[in-house]
Amino acid sequence: MNRTLTAALALPLLMLAQTADADRDRDHFRRHHDRDHDRHGDYARVVDSQPIFENVTYSSPQRVCWEETQYERRSPSATGTILGGIAGGVVGNRFGEGKGKDAMTVAGALLGASIAHEATRGGDAERVTAQRCRVTHDEYEEQRVIGYRVTYRYHGRDYTTRMPYEPGEWIKLRVDVSPAY
Repeated sequence: MNRTLTAALALPLLMLAQTADADRDRDHFRRHHDRDHDRHGDYARVVDSQPIFENVTYSSPQRVCWEETQYERRSPSATGTILGGIAGGVVGNRFGEGKGKDAMTVAGALLGASIAHEATRGGDAERVTAQRCRVTHDEYEEQRVIGYRVTYRYHGRDYTTRMPYEPGEWIKLRVDVSPAY
């Protein structure tokens, strides 16, 4: 029973000592850091400050280009077809007599034009290098600090608030005193 009585008396004394230490620390801070302290404010010691993070996704457009080699066929010239038709007509004209001669001339011209056209149609392919581009979107995620969860001790009790900046060792409080009815 003697231990219980000692513990019961020691607990209030310990709480009183903690409050006195907090008051002494607060008064020391006020004297040295805030010469213009107003009557409705006070200070509390910060006991914990944790950053609050938010995930933010950014998208960045990137232009990606490369070179491609292609083979393009040149357009055949009508000159080859015309010359083939003339040559075929001359050769066809040498054969046949009378109306047959006219028919052979026409047939030779058509055959010569057709052969010349086929020969030039499969003409040389030209090597062409072309630049191709497209836009891609690179996304990346980043954590950004959007505030701080601050725990402070005032008159022996802990309070928690959210602040947009890290407060340091002390936090200034607005104290509102009103009469009890």
